[in-house]
Amino acid sequence: MVEGYRNNFKSSSQFDKPKELLAISVLCTDTEEKARQMRHFLDYILIMFEKGRFDKFGSCDQRL
Repeated sequence: MVEGYRNNFKSSSQFDKPKELLAISVLCTDTEEKARQMRHFLDYILIMFEKGRFDKFGSCDQRL
């Protein structure tokens, strides 16, 4: 993913070279099942972002 970004980067007046950021997320819940449900929800949101959709997704509980 980063390599594709770097290879296709177009400089601008704000950014002359590509920059990356690494983020780590942690899910904490009472049960493994709830953590699995939250992970699926977050995967869905990430896929929508990658498709350029920035809708209001509501909470995980509303979606499941």
